[in-house]
Amino acid sequence: MEIFDPAKFDFFIEKEDFKMFKRAFDLLDDDKSGKLTMTEIEHLIKNMSEGSMKKPSQTEINQILSSFDQSGDGEVEFNEFLKVMAGRAELEKIKQKTIEFQEAFAIFDSDGSGQVSSKELKTVLMSCGSDKMTDAEFDEMVEHVDENKNGMIDFNELIKLFTGAASVQEAVTGKKGADENKKEEKI
Repeated sequence: MEIFDPAKFDFFIEKEDFKMFKRAFDLLDDDKSGKLTMTEIEHLIKNMSEGSMKKPSQTEINQILSSFDQSGDGEVEFNEFLKVMAGRAELEKIKQKTIEFQEAFAIFDSDGSGQVSSKELKTVLMSCGSDKMTDAEFDEMVEHVDENKNGMIDFNELIKLFTGAASVQEAVTGKKGADENKKEEKI
């Protein structure tokens, strides 16, 4: 069994996902060669689409197959399989976390403007929890995340306020997205 070592991957993956994808790979590897053939993956794609209204076309199947076979050798090794599956899992986690943050943002954005005023934020934060913050602590916190200094907190600034991350992707993976890396390069 492969050992989970996140340092050897150039992509984000959590240990539980790694284990699940390894089990799936081993189940799909009918001949136990340590590689999936295009036939084994095509069989998987067709089985997964059974009962679905829309069956994938051969062109769509070929696109999926080529996304797995990154080396182009006609077989899919575990690391190729893992990279594709991890990417899909990461996107799903980012999607879920985005929904959670949007729901939280809606609580703060009582007027539905797409921005939270310092007043709205202060009202909610001061009424929640047992740890009351001082006006000075609140002002410092808002100043730290209010990038355009307009006294309003938008969605991304709220993420930064609650997580310290510049984006949902960074909050989920711990890695900065391309936009954040570009900002750092300019500094």
